Amino acid sequence: MAERGSIVVGLEVGTSKVCAAVGEVSSSGVFSLLGLGQARSRGVRKGEITDAQKAVEDVRNAIAEAEQMADVEIRSAYLGVSGAHVHGQTRQGLHPIVSEGRQITADDVQDAVENARARDLPNEHVVIHTIRQDFSVDDHDGVANPEGMVGSQLIAHVHVVHGQRNRIETGVRAVQSLQLSVENVAFNGLASALAVLTTQQKEMGVLVVDLGAGVTEYAMYGDALLRECGAFAVGGDHVTNDIAIGLKIPLGRAEDLKVSHGCAQPVARGETVETLALPAEPGLPERAINLAQLRVIQSARVEETLEL
Repeated sequence: MAERGSIVVGLEVGTSKVCAAVGEVSSSGVFSLLGLGQARSRGVRKGEITDAQKAVEDVRNAIAEAEQMADVEIRSAYLGVSGAHVHGQTRQGLHPIVSEGRQITADDVQDAVENARARDLPNEHVVIHTIRQDFSVDDHDGVANPEGMVGSQLIAHVHVVHGQRNRIETGVRAVQSLQLSVENVAFNGLASALAVLTTQQKEMGVLVVDLGAGVTEYAMYGDALLRECGAFAVGGDHVTNDIAIGLKIPLGRAEDLKVSHGCAQPVARGETVETLALPAEPGLPERAINLAQLRVIQSARVEETLEL
């Protein structure tokens, strides 16, 4: 029987659903997806836990489904975090080179990165990720790896992703209450970008926007480096609400319309207009709606979110 590799579990407690993914990493570094679990999320609003008991129950259901599909016992997980409290900022850390011969060492590089990492962190915030961009050695900019170079001053440019300590800890405690350990936390927007982008796209410059139910996350790359990332407390639920108000229909029907017929781009001028018949229901007569109107409502909300 072949020896089983290392089991890795990713867990996201989102506004509309809780997802668990189980994978296996072989001794040669090959990753294989073994199972997925999903449960409706009832204790989360705008990406943050508001009812811990319900959230724990939903996490339990998602984990159980993932365990059954993967045929493994889950003991730990990497927890995805989100919410408007998560921010990404590019910072600089200066470190003078005082060693004999002024040759930059690995310790000098690490000190410069730590100096950037520790700068101006908001009260009650903790660092989620510290991502190196590039370095400057004296007046030489855009250095990818300064180790071994000679200079008098080293500046590290890093992108620091941080979030509110207590809100992150609430999610961690919810998972731990199920006798699961949390290996580490990760920003969902960055994880999404790493999952879908190619090296060429990062080099050319690209913006990844993940529109969730209650939160929109984004990550922007340029020259293969992460330049900006963060989250807004605006998501798909807001689109649904706009459709319900704009078309004067119940939220449930608005959600169905969004999923079945929605489009983030408005109908071009002169394009044939489609209509959709809505059957009568208690308190509402039968009517027909213009799908172009539906798509304009959705497009307006997406554009508003991007402008934020």
